[in-house]
Formats: sequence, structure tokens, C-alpha cells
Amino acid sequence: MTFRSLAFSNIKGNWRAYSAFFLSSSFSVMIFYMYAAFLYHPDVVNGYIVGAEKLRQGLLLCEYIIIVFSFLFILYSNTAFLKTRTKEFGLFTLLGTTRRQIRKLIIYENLSIAILSIVTGTFLGILFSRFFFMILAVLLNMEDWISFSVPFKSLAFTSITFFILFTLISIINVIRISKTEVIDLIKSSKKSQDGVYYSKWLALLAAICLVTTYYTSLIINGTNFVWAASIILIAVMIGTYFLFTQLSIFLLNQVRKRKNIYYKKINLITISQLSYNIKGNARMLFIVSILNAVTLTASGTLLMFIQTIQYEEFRQMLSLTMFIGIFISLLFFLASGSIIYFKLFTELQEDQVQYKALMRIGLVEKELKKTIFSQVSTLFFIPSIVGIIHALFALKALDNLLMTSNWSYSFIIIGVFLLLQFVYFLVAYSNYLKSIKSEINKNKYLELSPKKERSIYRRGIYFFFGLLIFTLLLTLPVINGKSFYAVFQTMNDDSTDNKIQRILEDSISSNVPGAMLGVLNQGQTTFFAAGKSNIKTESIMEPDNKFRIGSVTKIFTATAILQLVGEKKIDLNDSIEKWLPGLIHGNEYDGKQITIRQLLNHTSGLADYANIKFLNNISSKPLQNYQDYELVNIALSMKPTSEPGKKYNYSNTDYVLLGMIINKVTGKPYSKIVEEKILQPLNLKNTFFPGSSTKVPKEHFARGYIQWNSNTSLQDITNINVSFANASGEMISTTEDLNIFLCALMSGKLLNQTELEEMKTIINDGNSTKGYGLGLQKTTLPNGEDVWGHVGGIAGYYTIAYVSDDGSKAATLSVNAYSFNSSNFPYKGGEFINQIFIEVFKK
Repeated sequence: MTFRSLAFSNIKGNWRAYSAFFLSSSFSVMIFYMYAAFLYHPDVVNGYIVGAEKLRQGLLLCEYIIIVFSFLFILYSNTAFLKTRTKEFGLFTLLGTTRRQIRKLIIYENLSIAILSIVTGTFLGILFSRFFFMILAVLLNMEDWISFSVPFKSLAFTSITFFILFTLISIINVIRISKTEVIDLIKSSKKSQDGVYYSKWLALLAAICLVTTYYTSLIINGTNFVWAASIILIAVMIGTYFLFTQLSIFLLNQVRKRKNIYYKKINLITISQLSYNIKGNARMLFIVSILNAVTLTASGTLLMFIQTIQYEEFRQMLSLTMFIGIFISLLFFLASGSIIYFKLFTELQEDQVQYKALMRIGLVEKELKKTIFSQVSTLFFIPSIVGIIHALFALKALDNLLMTSNWSYSFIIIGVFLLLQFVYFLVAYSNYLKSIKSEINKNKYLELSPKKERSIYRRGIYFFFGLLIFTLLLTLPVINGKSFYAVFQTMNDDSTDNKIQRILEDSISSNVPGAMLGVLNQGQTTFFAAGKSNIKTESIMEPDNKFRIGSVTKIFTATAILQLVGEKKIDLNDSIEKWLPGLIHGNEYDGKQITIRQLLNHTSGLADYANIKFLNNISSKPLQNYQDYELVNIALSMKPTSEPGKKYNYSNTDYVLLGMIINKVTGKPYSKIVEEKILQPLNLKNTFFPGSSTKVPKEHFARGYIQWNSNTSLQDITNINVSFANASGEMISTTEDLNIFLCALMSGKLLNQTELEEMKTIINDGNSTKGYGLGLQKTTLPNGEDVWGHVGGIAGYYTIAYVSDDGSKAATLSVNAYSFNSSNFPYKGGEFINQIFIEVFKK
């Protein structure tokens, strides 16, 4: 028999122990390859994927984490295997095997497992990388999927990295074995159980440290964070370590003193085993507990941040982090379970001898199972419970710091963790019980069916692949156009947020490709989106997309005018003739009779240039440029709608004239004044004036679609010249910027109280649920709530922006489709719009 065949025979004979090591290593290789496949993807390397560079840095950091973690994990598990076989190596030496041959045998075995793990993990990585790319494409807001690719560099990087890693570990273990004497090899597998000792003072220290940790977690806040966090980190490490080495033994010793419990049935054996298992495995239990606590806390923290962070850019970043981190968390979970698994099989030979002796003195099969169950469950669930308790207090501390409560998401993470831990426990328990029984069975104490023996092997394989499928199921919603924050945001079916999201999704139809909503409430923003921002590319609608706001522009123009009033530069009762002499005259018009106030509240009597005829002309000439005076002249060619100040009649001409007055008074275009006095002070960086330009931002811009009449389908009209809207409706913005502006306006940050009251002085606009002020519309919602704002309809977009009277809450809804003529627009007569704002502004 050659050494290669001997090595393969040894692997086959010890496969029960090797299987967990092999599957965990393969999982590490799989994750490593998937990350590497993205890092070396041609589109990423060549810079074709927008936003990939930041993600690339994060994935590269994850690669380093996997390398370091895999090195420590494989070193531990490999050392554990060799420890179980030191007696075997000692006997080989006694039979004449040289140390060089022993080293050669170990290297053959390790490299065989290494190659098998690398090949299996890489194959699985290639298999699942397509799915991985699809999810990353959605989270990066890409219009197209990332193409499937198997970069040679990723294959080489993965294979070489893990081959070197396995080789280094083999060398370390070979050196360790080579330096051990034969007698020590034969004796090293025996564990000493002379007694279990503890210190009362160290047990008390453990209790004090844990109580201090938990109490500090309850009182931590932003002001005491530095010292409180330091205390928690130090105390939890000390407390957890001495919990297993001292306090747990103290508590079990107290149970021993209760003779009515200790000598009942097989409690003597069970409690004694617990004492030895906890004391002998204290360091391992400590490591696993901390590892579990870190994994649960990190996962729960990400979920909380996804719920708490209100800005879309951060949410997207956290969604990416959550998706990438879930694989690292699973790796940590597998490692913590595998460490326990390896520990069981490290001490298997001694345990087999003990249980065989117990069977000889009368222990029956039922009692054997109970004893083994308590032994294995102790190793698996005690560190799990400790880790969960640590994590819960850590998440409570996070709740205090964020001043929020997201316990439901914490319990979801913990529930999933316990489920996976329980399955892993069943696999380990079955394999361990089978190993004990197989040794006892040699002497016919117990019988084990071949069918059951084969099923035990299958459970480990099923668990591994089941874990992969479970991971994929967690991320499936992303493929349907929802990022992680949206998935977890809608978990509570009865929440207002979920109702709003459902209403928004139900609004999507052939006439409404996409919709977005932003709600600003007491300084906290919540975003919603549904449908497509681009029909051609099928890009999903994102809440931070920019869009044309149409007549919502009138609020900005009116605010600028009222600011000039507050500065005493103009008066609301000034006539148009005073500032624009000779412009308004003829065809029954007289600029001396029309005031600025009448322009603001649409009682000027001026005809609206933007009539059906004009709008139909836009459909045939979407790129035509208009000057403000041209728009005014179109209006002057039509008869007045009424005498000045007599009747409300909505007219875009009024606001074109207001823009011209701002220019006349200040010497600057109205757009420049709005930028200087409104946009810049409020830091509204996503709001701007396109003027006559047809260009729109390439990224984060919702395409606009128009239905020219009820017999035509939607057409893309994004790149249109909106100079025809001028100061009455040309602006581009986002839901977030509009909400900030409205809240600032109503809370008195932009206008003096006198001008704000003037703005809110309404006249009857012919609608029983509405009234019009100075550029601001008052609306009574179907539920009786009063809100202020404006509606904006322009080619391609329909926007509604409302704010509460005190400015504490604002909401902006925008749909990327509009029709000038179709009678069925807004969609369903605006039914879904009313439903949304009722939910948003209900008390």
C-alpha cells in the first residue's frame, strides 16, 4: 500500500469527522470565489458598472476577513483532527514508520481535502455567481443585469489563496507532530478528569461583570457612550470567560448539594458530565459565545440601520452591506457550529470508553441517549443562549442610541439563528450518537440498523445544501425589484408604511409606469417607490429619482415674491404697470388695474397661454424654445377671463409675469433669486432649473411619459424643452427636497409671519374642498384633514406636494406619466392619490 492510498483510506475511514470540516471549507471557498468573480469581472475592472468601485472595496475587505478567519478556523479544526489521531501516529512510529513518512502522510491527507474543498467550493461558487450578480445589479440600481462571467483571475486567486492556506496549516501541524515524542503521542489523546475546581471569588467576579454589562447596556446613551461602551466591552469579555470557567461550575456544585436532585435517576451522571464538559471546554464555549453574539448583533444592527436611516443613498449602502454580510454571517455560524462538532470528535475515543463502561454496569439505551443528548445540547445551546442574551442587550443599547425600537427585526434574526443551530445540533447529535453506538455495538450491547447509519451521513449533506437554499430564498425578493430595506420595511402587514406601499404598487398600470413618494415627519424621512422609472430598460423606480415638478414651481416663485415683500422692495398691491410698464395693454387688458396679489392668487383675469391649442403645439414641436414675453403675448391675444380681482381663474400667465417682476426688481433672473434665497439656504442640491435645455441627469432620473389623448399609448417625452413652463412650472426636484422646502416654508424659516399669513389667506377657487392662497393651495382631504401645497402636471409627470399647517409633516407623490387630454387621468380619478395622503396625514 502506497502512502497516497493510505492517506485516501484514512480520509474515508474518518469521513464522519472530516465531513463538517470539508463542507465548512467548501462554503468558505464558495463565498470567496463569488466575491472574487465580481472583483475581477470585466465590466467592474473596466469601470462600466456605476457605483461598483465602493462595493469592490467592501468585497476586497471581506476577502481578507475570509482569509484570516479561514486560516484560524482550518488551523483549529485540523489540529483537532490530528489530536484525535496522535495515538495512531504513535503506534505507526512504534511499528517502524519514520517521522518523515508521518509528515508525508499528514501532508497527503491535508492536501487531498484541500483540493477536494477548493474544487467543490469553486464549482458551487460558479453555480451561484449568476444569482449573486443579479442581486448586486438590483442593489446597484443598474438598468441591465451584470453579465455572467467566470474570470480566470478569480479562479486563480481563489485556488492559489486556499492552496497556500492549506499548505501553511499542514506545515504548522507537521512541525508540531514532529517535535512530539512517541510516548507523548500515545498519551496525548487522554484527557484528565481528576476534579473540577472553581474559585468563589472568580465566580462572583463573573456575576458582577455580567450584571454590570447588562445594566450599562440599559442606560447607555449619546452622552455617556464613550465610557459606557468601554465598560461593556471589557466586562462582557471577562464575565463570559469566567462564566464558563468558574460561575457555571459554582452553580452546578450548588445543584450537587441538593441530594434529592443529584441522586435522582441518572442525574448524577448527567450533572457530572455537565461539569466536566463545561470546565474542559470553557475556552471553546467562550469563543463560540462571543462569536454568536457578534454575528447576531451585527446582523440585527444592519437591519435596524436599514429601518432607521432615512436617506436613500445610505439605505442602498446598508442593503448592499446586508446582502454581502449575510454570507459572512453564515460562514461565522458554520464555523461556530463546526468548532463544537470538532470538539465532540476530538474526545470521541475517551467518550466511547466511558459509555461502554456505563453500559456494562447497567445503563440502558434510553438513559444513554438522554446522557448523550445532555452532553451535546450543553455544548451547542449554552453558548447559543449566552450569545443571544449578549446580543439582545447590545441591540437594546443600540435602540437607546438611535432612540427607536426595532425588536421585531432582532427576534427575526434570533429565530433564524436558533432554527439553524437546532438543525446543526441534530446533525451533530445523530453522528455522535452513531459513533458511540458503533463502538458499543462491537460487543452487541446495542444494535444499529444500516438504514439509519446511512441516513446520518445524508443529514449533514442535506443541511449544507439546505442552508444555501435558505440563503437564496432570503434574497429572492430582491430579484422582483425590491431592495432589502423595502423587504424588511413591509414585514408588518398592518403598518401604515406597508399600506402605503401596497397602494402605490396597486396604482401601477398601463397608464402609470411608476410612482414615488417621500414623507417627511418630524425630521424623519420615509421613502416609497413602485413600478418602473424607464419602460424601455425596465429599470425600477427609486425614491431618490429626480423628476419635473410642474406647477409645484409656483410655490417657489410665490415665496421669492413674498420675500421681496418682506424686504419692502415691492408691495402686494403694486400694479404690473409699475414694474413692467407698457407690457399689459390692449384687447381689454390694463396693467394698471392688475396687482401682484391678483397674479399670486389667480384673480388677475389674464387668459392662460397654456390652453389645449398651445399644448397640442408642444406635441408637434417638443424642442421649441419660448421666451417669457412670447408666452405673455400669446395670453394677451385672448380675451380676459374676468375683470381683475373679481373671479378666480387659474392661469400660468400670472406666474410668468411674477418671474419677470422678480427679474425687474432684483436685476437677476427669477431662477437665480430662488437659488440664492431658497435652494442654497436649505441645501436643496437636487433641485434646479433646466431652462431651455433638454438634457436631464443620466443617473437617478425618472423618465417621463405622456398620453397625448385617450386613443394613444404612453410616449417618452423626457427630453423636452420646458421653457414654455417658465416660472410657472419648469423646475426639477426630488420628493425629499420638496418636503424639506414645504416644511421650512410652513414653519416660518423662509418668510416672516406677516407674509406667511398673507400666503395662507385663501379665496374660493370653485372647489368645495379647496381654496387658493398666494401660490399655495389649501386642500381638505376626504378624511377631513387640511393640508397645504400644490399639484403639478407637466409633460411626462404628475406631482402632488402637501404639508401640514405647522410644517411638521410633508409628503410628495410623483407619477412619471401625464396626459393633457385623457379624461381618465390621474389614474382612477385620483383614487389612489387620496388613499395615500389619507394614510400619510391621518392622526
